Amino acid sequence: MASTHEIAPNQLRNWKNEFLANAPNVFDNKKDKVLQEKVNDQERENDSLYKKVGQLTTQVDWLKKI
Repeated sequence: MASTHEIAPNQLRNWKNEFLANAPNVFDNKKDKVLQEKVNDQERENDSLYKKVGQLTTQVDWLKKI
């Protein structure tokens, strides 16, 4: 298989071992839900921080005009 796809045999063996070590994670839907929840939390936090930065920028610009 390695020679057919022009991949080093050691690399193919490493990929196989890595997959076998992590195979349960590939098919675990609970981890997907937890990961998606973390992503959503991070997006909410980023939105909040961007809003705060915008507010502070507006305040600084207003104070510079005075």
